[in-house]
Amino acid sequence: MSENTGSNEGSSTAEAARKTYDAARDKAQQVMGQARERAGEYYQQGRDKAAEYEGRVEEMVREQPIKSVLIAIGAGLVLGMLLRRR
Repeated sequence: MSENTGSNEGSSTAEAARKTYDAARDKAQQVMGQARERAGEYYQQGRDKAAEYEGRVEEMVREQPIKSVLIAIGAGLVLGMLLRRR
């Protein structure tokens, strides 16, 4: 009889471990799904903000083209100097 008891304990332990593993896997899949969904939302928000800024920049360039060109030249010079130092 003692052999069956040991076998039953081993199988119930294996069953408990399998259930724990399944529960952990399901929870991990749920968390990953939520993270994917949240990342998608953040990505879309970023795209929306970028489009908004693009519209603002275009409007500013139309309103003040000379100032925009001077700013672009200045930014190009600064970037050129920074990259040249490397």
